[in-house]
Amino acid sequence: MRTIMLKGVITLSSLDNIAYKPAVKKKKKKFKAKEGFRLFLLCSPFLLHIFIFSYFPLYGWSYAFFEYTAGYDLFDTPFVGFANFISIFENAFVRSDVIRVLRNTLFMSFIGIATSWLPMVFAIFRAEMNKNF
Repeated sequence: MRTIMLKGVITLSSLDNIAYKPAVKKKKKKFKAKEGFRLFLLCSPFLLHIFIFSYFPLYGWSYAFFEYTAGYDLFDTPFVGFANFISIFENAFVRSDVIRVLRNTLFMSFIGIATSWLPMVFAIFRAEMNKNF
């Protein structure tokens, strides 16, 4: 006899005999609210750290769009929009300073990336020195 399985529900044992077998249902694991709350408590210090050090400082970017004067509230000063950014490209002296600063920043970033593997190598050398003595 030859048995053919079709979608886990109908079994053909022969041409005459058709038998129905119910598909086996897998039990789903229920997610409890207590476990979710515990996971949230575990993640909350990291989420708080990201908010404080990544998103909260973005508020300072709004100072670029105002003619800010020290001692006044930010929204009491006049709104200038992109005028501060346009003035960078209009003045040749300021433009050369911006290009110099960008070049130095990119160079320092390149040096940091190029030498980032050195601490790992020194740690491996130090670990190997302990094995020999």
